[in-house]
Amino acid sequence: MSGISGIEWTEKYRPKGMGAVVGSEKDKVFEWVSRWKKNQPKKGLLLMGPAGCGKTSMVLAVASALGLHVIETNASDVRTKKSLCEFFGTGLSQQTLFQKGKLVLFDEVDGISGQRDRGAPQEIVKIISGSNYPVILTANVFKTTGQKTRLRTLKKVCTVVNVSELGRVDVVNVLSIIARKEGVLVDERVLSVIARNANGDLRSAINDLRAHSVGRKELKYEDVRDLAFRDTRQEIKLALTIVFKTSSADIAGDAFSNIDAEADDVLQWVRENVPREYKRPQDVMRAMEYVSRADVFRGRITFRQYWGYLYYVFQLLSVGVAVSKDEKYPGVLDYHFPSKIAMMAQSRFKRASEDALCGKLGAHLHVSKHVAREYFGLLSLIEEKKPLLWGEIQEALEA
Repeated sequence: MSGISGIEWTEKYRPKGMGAVVGSEKDKVFEWVSRWKKNQPKKGLLLMGPAGCGKTSMVLAVASALGLHVIETNASDVRTKKSLCEFFGTGLSQQTLFQKGKLVLFDEVDGISGQRDRGAPQEIVKIISGSNYPVILTANVFKTTGQKTRLRTLKKVCTVVNVSELGRVDVVNVLSIIARKEGVLVDERVLSVIARNANGDLRSAINDLRAHSVGRKELKYEDVRDLAFRDTRQEIKLALTIVFKTSSADIAGDAFSNIDAEADDVLQWVRENVPREYKRPQDVMRAMEYVSRADVFRGRITFRQYWGYLYYVFQLLSVGVAVSKDEKYPGVLDYHFPSKIAMMAQSRFKRASEDALCGKLGAHLHVSKHVAREYFGLLSLIEEKKPLLWGEIQEALEA
């Protein structure tokens, strides 16, 4: 079972060697550092790529492989001309223990502001030019005009390596290893939801895995449904707009075809928003009949495990609802997130606690969790009327 205390997982599972680093650019970094010379024209290396793609881990792994001591800072700690001089002046002049070589790492250099940190880019260029050791800068993508100007300044003394966004498969593989080491049972479907939501940001994905694993031995899809909807919410809203604003079966039939969402989730979105979109009672009635029929087929999928019914679920929710109205309604609404899903997310921890209690109670009574849940009413009454007896029961369950 995982807890939230202790070292951050992003640090705990940071790659210790080159082989564990995700990303093909590590070989370029290794080659650049190993061939670095004091008199080369560009004495710095600038790694550019989206957040969480492994830039820092790549540098630390290369330094470890080459036996180099890393002098590390970032723009949030050292960003003015004066602080840069003080930090790097001391760091580049002192000898390391056992005479190890050095590698200077300046993280998040794109965080330097043109107004507040005036003179900092020029000072970094000066430091790199005069350094007796390799200097590596990392940055996210430079977007603003000011950032692009600072990038041109840094390019004068830096070789630029673009680090690609991590693929979903790479992120899932890392999450799977971490979950196994933490003793959390989790299927690939859950990991795929976390990876998709992170959008290539491995750091964010690891943090999400940790946050959702707290107090659990097993991580199920319903536990990460809030993440699943972060990415698909806007897509579903667009699909609903198509369904509600057309009376064409051909157009409506493809509305949900490219959305990575569960049929039950789509059903809840449609059910929640039909009464908000359709104003005439007869339109609402016809649309909800199609929603009800879709729910019947969804139940048959669960009961019979026949996934051929999934086609009918989506056709009823799209074509059925679209042709239910006599005419299109004007205006576009901001469709509501399903209240049932929100309620389920809010009660997630309560349900997890109840499920754990059912497991313990069932083990003592030699019955299933489902049967054990029938005793909840009696236990609540004992807790209220007989607190001493309830305490004894709790001790027995924890034994």
